Amino acid sequence: MQLPLPVHFQWIAILLSAWVTRREVAYVEYLEAENRSLRSQLPGKPKFTDAQRRLLAEKAKALGWAALHEIETIVTPATLLRWYRELV
Repeated sequence: MQLPLPVHFQWIAILLSAWVTRREVAYVEYLEAENRSLRSQLPGKPKFTDAQRRLLAEKAKALGWAALHEIETIVTPATLLRWYRELV
């Protein structure tokens, strides 16, 4: 039988989890802002190699459809998932 953690360890775990979550949110917000800035500098549609498409498609598939609609992607979520079907 596993003994429950003492209450102070549970609070430490909760605080650490909250800190990690806030840090991850900050990373994502920064990357989204950077992405918007870089995208605004593009004169037209970005050109990707098959290797780049495959990498983006694999990462997009891992996120899932709902998450892709919550973030700002360079191409549409439908395009990313189509690339996944075609390249992976």
